[in-house]
Amino acid sequence: MASKRLTPAGSWEYTIKNKKMLPKPWRHYTTDEEQGDALVARVEALLEKGIVPVELADHGARYLILAELIRDYLSTDTVSDPDIRILNVTYARHGEEQIQKITLAWVENWISGMKTELNLAPGTIRHHVGALGRCLAFGGRKNIASLIINPVKQLPKNYSSYTRKDVKMAQAIDEDHFARTDESRTRRLSEDGEEEQRMRAIMNGAKPKREDGTDKERALLMTHRAAMELLFELALETAMRMREIYTLTINQVDFEKATIFLEKTKNGNKRQVPMSTVAIKSIKAYFEIVQRGERGMQGFKFSQVGKGKPGELRLFPFWDGEDTVDELAKITSILSQRFKTIFVAAQVDDFRFHDLRHEATSRLFERTNLGETEIMSITGHSSSVMLKRYANFRGSNLAKRMW
Repeated sequence: MASKRLTPAGSWEYTIKNKKMLPKPWRHYTTDEEQGDALVARVEALLEKGIVPVELADHGARYLILAELIRDYLSTDTVSDPDIRILNVTYARHGEEQIQKITLAWVENWISGMKTELNLAPGTIRHHVGALGRCLAFGGRKNIASLIINPVKQLPKNYSSYTRKDVKMAQAIDEDHFARTDESRTRRLSEDGEEEQRMRAIMNGAKPKREDGTDKERALLMTHRAAMELLFELALETAMRMREIYTLTINQVDFEKATIFLEKTKNGNKRQVPMSTVAIKSIKAYFEIVQRGERGMQGFKFSQVGKGKPGELRLFPFWDGEDTVDELAKITSILSQRFKTIFVAAQVDDFRFHDLRHEATSRLFERTNLGETEIMSITGHSSSVMLKRYANFRGSNLAKRMW
């Protein structure tokens, strides 16, 4: 509700307070009471609908459309790789949108479209909204976007969940659309170690089995066999992500401190990953294999990483140092497909390379006395909520801890 008073100077002072929409009270001065009453009534009506009127916007803002703000934000070094990919999509779809029009109502309509037209999962929707929110926050901090308040911060907690109305609207567009939910994968390797052994055997050159249990005629043709085996080993022993592993340089591996130093991770933060004795032994053995040119490593040398710093020698043959989003996504896709072929040949159903990170994280809980905060520092999870999605304890192991 607005208040007004007649100032000693003879003008009318209007004050609007709205904690949800305005970070601080907005004041308007006029000598025309009728005009002031009409303006304030219109402003309050728009605020009630979740719209910040142009009268309240910062006219000194540098950017008028979203594309300009996204370009500036992506030029900084603070943006994570996932945000870069997502904001490029937002740029293509909504780049021409005037920043002034990106209100709570606009954001809610955008989210509705992601549900009804695209039928995206809630987690994917949150990624898109979070990336845009961080971009708008950047614009607000730099005073380059005409925003009074970041509309993303006004969303309710369950904004990404599907309502019955969302499902009805989605099915009106495509009858195959449905209420998407967050998919929390719980796939782990078999407790008896059989699945892991079969994977290792295939990577080591064993012939895949037919449905009747007999061996096929040939083993998988695998280039850079030793590098693939080390990727697999480090994923299980360190809980690192695939990209964090295949972009490693030799100078990031410190045997004396038994630590791998990650400069930039998925979250954009530096991280120190302790190495187990198994990981150290595997990397040292890999060095010798590369030097001898064995196990598919013929012709590969620990060469300079693209335009990196002098002495930055790449550990794996898959990446040449080009750190563009498209190039890294391409390498990740290729390696993911190669491992999928290995897992299928090993008859390990419904298993992805990223599940190795899940398995490694769960093992840290089961096999060590490390606390949750310590494990978060190793895995790089930004919140305990996300970490718990990975820490899938086996019921049998939990039962052993009962009295």
